Amino acid sequence: MDSLLQGPRGRRLCLELAMELDQDIRIAVFHLGYDLDPGAGRSRRMLTMDPVGEAPPPLPEPTIDELAGLITSLDFRNISDELVQHALQRAVDTARYWQEPDGEDVLAATEEITEALAQVAKSLAGSPATQWWDQKALPGQWAIDWRAEADPAPLPRNPQHTLAEGAR
Repeated sequence: MDSLLQGPRGRRLCLELAMELDQDIRIAVFHLGYDLDPGAGRSRRMLTMDPVGEAPPPLPEPTIDELAGLITSLDFRNISDELVQHALQRAVDTARYWQEPDGEDVLAATEEITEALAQVAKSLAGSPATQWWDQKALPGQWAIDWRAEADPAPLPRNPQHTLAEGAR
């Protein structure tokens, strides 16, 4: 599962799972991610509300080292399939392939946070929720070709055979 930390989606999966497990991590990631976001103050804005007649409460100012400490102190014994699935969904939903990474992806790529996320990745490796990741493709998968039969490039009847032919 060390390969999870080599790419942005894997690191984000681990970060999302850490946020699922601890609200303090979620708050720290929110603030640190905002500060590291390339659109902070422009396309991404943080708004706060002041209670009438009162000074606004100070915003949290977590550090990367504090966040790394929170992540390494997590207890991974109760990781459920539902938590892993939700973290995986969030990691995919937040992908920004067409532009620079958002602040949370930048945060996850820092050396300190990547090192802390190694424990999350290790826990995922032993989790029953991720055992299917190493299995072969399910036999019930389908490909649908909406093109007309007369189209000169229809999908082959046996794509694996066609791919094997092309690899020779």
